Amino acid sequence: MFEYEDAGSPAGSLRNRVFTKLQNDILNGIYTQGESLIETKLSEELGVSRTPVREALRQLELEGLVQSIPNKGVIVQEITKKDIQDIYTIRMHIEGLAARWAAENITPEELGELKEAVELEEFYTGKGWRQPSCAV
Repeated sequence: MFEYEDAGSPAGSLRNRVFTKLQNDILNGIYTQGESLIETKLSEELGVSRTPVREALRQLELEGLVQSIPNKGVIVQEITKKDIQDIYTIRMHIEGLAARWAAENITPEELGELKEAVELEEFYTGKGWRQPSCAV
């Protein structure tokens, strides 16, 4: 289930998060070639309305990962190993560029928030924090 964060932010929009989840599930083989993606089922599984699912499916179609067939629905397309390699190569370059631009344009306030987030992560992952165990 997705929570509403910054609805005004394109990267944080519900449609983008649904798109990213479905895209990753297709690329990781959770949804396979020929499988039908049903809006109502996906919206229930993800805990969102049908609108962001519908928008995400349209974006997946533009990406060539699914095909919308009248009277049949949205069908997952075949993805070859080369397709996956190409997708991840492109994402690596785009995400690297985005990280570079973010680093070059970070404000002092944002830098402080980032440092605080890193310190918290280090505290919880490297300094003895243990997940509470369940008594059975």
